[in-house]
Formats: sequence, C-alpha cells, structure tokens
Amino acid sequence: MIVEIDCGNTSIKWRVVAADSALVTASGAVAGLNDLQSVLIQYKGQCLFCRICSVRGDESDQRLAQMLLQTLEVRAVFAKSSQTLAGVVNGYKTAQQLGVDRWLALVAAHRLYKDNCLVIDCGTAVTADYVSREGMHLGGVIAPGIKLLQDVLHHRTTLPQVSTIAVPEIANNTECAISAGISSMFGGFIQQQLGCAEQKFSDGYTLVLTGGDAHLVQQEWHPAVLHKDLVFNGLALACPYSEHGSDA
Repeated sequence: MIVEIDCGNTSIKWRVVAADSALVTASGAVAGLNDLQSVLIQYKGQCLFCRICSVRGDESDQRLAQMLLQTLEVRAVFAKSSQTLAGVVNGYKTAQQLGVDRWLALVAAHRLYKDNCLVIDCGTAVTADYVSREGMHLGGVIAPGIKLLQDVLHHRTTLPQVSTIAVPEIANNTECAISAGISSMFGGFIQQQLGCAEQKFSDGYTLVLTGGDAHLVQQEWHPAVLHKDLVFNGLALACPYSEHGSDA
C-alpha cells in the first residue's frame, strides 16, 4: 500500500491507496502531526511508499519526514514544482516558485480533461490557474479564501465571527451583512477569473474546482467539474511508486 499526504495551510489530508491498482482504501483529514501519527500507526509494516505534497516549509517538512520514518518505517518523497511534468510546461519564470499544490492540481487537470482548463482551488487561499489543452501553464492568481476573509475581518475589527456564507444581498443584521459581503467578494473574484478564461480560451474551456469550499462555487457556476482529489492525482504523477520502489 501507498500513503499519500497533502499538507495544506490549515489541515493535513491523507489517503491510502493500493500499490497495484491505485484504489483508495482509506482517507481523511486531521489538524496536525500528532493526529496524523495516530491515524497512520495502524499501517506500520504495510506501507511500501509515502509521497507528500506540502506547502508548510522546510522545518515542518523535516518533522513530518521524521515522524513518518518512525511511524511507517519508510522514507517519504516530497513532490516539487518542476519546469515540466506529464506534458505540462510550468508558466512561472522560476518553476520552483509556483506552489507545489497548484502545480500538481493543474497538471492533474490537464491529464484528466485534455482541454483548456481553469483550475480553481478554494482552500485557505483561493487560487486560479490557467492551462491550455496543449499543456502550457499560462499563469494564475492568488487571493484570500472565504475562511481567511472571515478570520481577518473578525480579528482586525470588533465585528463578530460568522460561520456561514449567504447569497449576496442587502442585510438587516450584522452577521448576515458580513456573510453576504464576503460572499460578494469571493463571487466577484470567481466571476473575474471566468471572464479571463473566456478571453484566453475563446474556443472553450473546462472549469475544474477543488479545495474545501469548491462546492460553493459549483452551486453558483455551471457547468463545473468538482474534483476533491485533484492534488493527489497530480502527486501520483510527480512521485510514481515505480520510480522510487527501491527507496521505500
């Protein structure tokens, strides 16, 4: 079996796949390394390989690698942004500056849909990346995600925290006004990206959504493809087991 880990800014997503078929046999999300260790300890002696996408930096990655070596007795392989992968050419002048999660997601979208793609990842940050059907990454944008907007407004003012997102409209109480305002800002960002995609891809494109808040976009903009495991799909392309089996 293979353990796959996606370390985002807020949570750590994990899943277990069969080495011979890539069938997902277990998955979940945890808050931190201690919780992850508690989950993965059951797979000690069974794991052949571990591949990781992480945006948390070198120090955090070193702690994760050490924990996995102790817990699963395997050396983890971390995906890195590269100049090319699976037929996609990185659009950044310095390839390694492109967030690895964004890179893996757009590469996976290109492999899956064989079309011009606008890939929107709705996580702690919301990102949009453009990739042509020929495999050229055209670049992208980054903005605060919904929960980050909520947190910043709450912590930098005396306004209350809200946990839901309402349809943008004029509200008659503070909580609904905040919720509708954040939804309006988020929706404006998405709408602008769709307009940009229509200009770049005059012959059509596929809107690919991933991330924890992606369902909010899918509810408002159709057609769209919701793919919660997009980063994991790209991770398998970047770190195939067959190339690293001797290290596992």
